Amino acid sequence: MRQLICILLILFLSGCANYRSQQYFERDVEVKKQNEQVANIEGRATVYLFREPLLLPTYVPIAAINMAIDERLTATMPVGSYTIHSLEPGVHKFSSVVGFIDPFFPPAIKRTDLELNIEADKVYYVGSSNSLFGKYMRQVNTEEGLKIISKSEQAKWIHNPVTVDTYIERIKKIDADYKLKKATSLSNALPSNEQVKSFLEGLALVAIIAISAMGAPPAQGITYPPAYAHQPSAYYAPRQQQEKKSADFQAQPYPTMRQSNGSLSEIVQSRDRIEVRNLSTSTRYSIEDGKITGSDGSRYRVFGPNVISDTGQTYQVMGNTLYTGDGHSCQKTGSQIICN
Repeated sequence: MRQLICILLILFLSGCANYRSQQYFERDVEVKKQNEQVANIEGRATVYLFREPLLLPTYVPIAAINMAIDERLTATMPVGSYTIHSLEPGVHKFSSVVGFIDPFFPPAIKRTDLELNIEADKVYYVGSSNSLFGKYMRQVNTEEGLKIISKSEQAKWIHNPVTVDTYIERIKKIDADYKLKKATSLSNALPSNEQVKSFLEGLALVAIIAISAMGAPPAQGITYPPAYAHQPSAYYAPRQQQEKKSADFQAQPYPTMRQSNGSLSEIVQSRDRIEVRNLSTSTRYSIEDGKITGSDGSRYRVFGPNVISDTGQTYQVMGNTLYTGDGHSCQKTGSQIICN
């Protein structure tokens, strides 16, 4: 009986540390399996971004922190959580940022950065230490990394990620409103559900077009615009073997695409690349050689049925449906894109 009470007490105290942070954990088993598929993609580096679990249980709630890769937020991470990222080899900056507001003092914002030069086909473990005297962001060896991951749970990704600087500026604005007695919350510094839905619907259109342009076979009953389906060679042939192409874009005879919030997107194409233009936000996505480049600074690469962002979030396309790593899905039906 005494042992049972001790076990229940430990579980209770451990749960207290993540009080009000449970919504940031990924609970769907199938989604977790999908997230694990991004590990060990040939030619890329796999990075486990973690927040260490506590060594001892506590009854004091500990705030979740936001992690970022290359200045863009990737996840809100409670104690004992991690995310998996597939990154291009090279130098990357890993950051943690957390903010607190107070009615009498300026907002307390703590940001820590760690730069690493990562290599292809290697696995890295990078994250925050919960030690009072240790480094806040650090890289650990494989043995320690596996131990941390085994005691942690997957966290959900942040879609439509803002930059770290933008996030900090939003915290300052929220703090100013708080001092003026306006109803506000730190969660307002992150994208809202509607903003995430709008972002995913725009990305779904781009991802479906990009993968069909790479020559991916359509699922049964799915048809792609013929100009995309019949031009995979233009994306695989070496540049010097391709004939000189005109850079002038021409609108294609495809319907203007509509999102659930009313945003409209048009598809235009030159001989060597495709552009998807959001007419409501003026954001443009250029699709060329298996790469997607957004005018908003976002970048993606196509690997088979997967579209991977430069910060490691992975999206999978099956037919006319895009699946995210946290359970969302977006369906292209006719001229409409709708996400759940």
